[in-house]
Amino acid sequence: MRVVLAINHLRFGGAERLVADLACGLCQRGIQVQLVALGGAEPALSDQARAAGVSVHVLGRPVYSIAAAARLLGVLRKSGADIVHAHLFPSIAYVSLARKVRVGRWRLVMTEHNTWNRRRRSALRPADRMIYRSYDRIACISDEVRDALVGWAPETAPKTVVVHNGIPASHFQKPKTGERIGHPVRILSIGRLTRQKGFESLVETMRHLPECELVIAGDGELRPELEAQVLATGLRGRVRLIGWTGDVFSLLRTADVYVQPSRWEGFGIAAVEAMAAGLPVIVTDVAGLSKVVGSAGLRVAVDDIAGMRRTIASIVDDQPLRMELSSRGALRARSFTMDAAVAAYASLYRGLS
Repeated sequence: MRVVLAINHLRFGGAERLVADLACGLCQRGIQVQLVALGGAEPALSDQARAAGVSVHVLGRPVYSIAAAARLLGVLRKSGADIVHAHLFPSIAYVSLARKVRVGRWRLVMTEHNTWNRRRRSALRPADRMIYRSYDRIACISDEVRDALVGWAPETAPKTVVVHNGIPASHFQKPKTGERIGHPVRILSIGRLTRQKGFESLVETMRHLPECELVIAGDGELRPELEAQVLATGLRGRVRLIGWTGDVFSLLRTADVYVQPSRWEGFGIAAVEAMAAGLPVIVTDVAGLSKVVGSAGLRVAVDDIAGMRRTIASIVDDQPLRMELSSRGALRARSFTMDAAVAAYASLYRGLS
């Protein structure tokens, strides 16, 4: 079987790391895989894929451009693929277009990564639904993502399946026990610097936690705004924006508490990685993310600065609670393995071929 995986970029976001790990896992199962990134790629991810036998195409084009769509269609035309599997917009739109212009006879799969996107409330809604109709199967990364998609576009229900994200076996090392905590207490949060992730609220919370420092790993369009907020609130030195890192597990080992303050989130792979590392985890009570964490973490309402302050303080002050959350989290994380995700996608592909 020959599979093409298409995505906007190959960087260190959750969807991007999932695609790189999926490509490697499929190759290990004897599936021929080509991975196409419309824009750029982090060498760590592209090299990881190539080392596993994946053919990687980094197109290096502006993602929202005719050039990117044309280059992708050219790769697909020559790929000889049985399955084309697209992730994120506009990659899902360009792959859909390939079917419309009859570039190939592949079966099309896409993964829906979120419970909400702006297109559902814009003039793009009719075109978006046409895109979804082009796909033979739509994999949703959680039950909540599926419910949200089917609620918006009921016609997708017969072809949706739930395939949970997973993390590699290497992340399941001996976790931290939660017995000791640093001074200052180091809070870690990981994600794209966008409004979705809610980092502005977390930075504001830090004004009320003088015994803590915050490290945010990620990048995105909100970075200048967040940097200005840090300076304006006098938090320089206690709040650091470090950009993306290729070694998430080592970063998690330096932290005392993990916080995911998202305003919406389809799954929350970074929270699963934090649980696997044995960190006590706090997440916002949003569909997808809160279900994935379950009783293994603590939940706070979206943008509830006072509630977040109290919840972080409760973990800092309560050693038995830290130890309990650490133990629960490490166990809960084992429900979401990359091996299971790869097996589920391989089964989905076989059912279509």
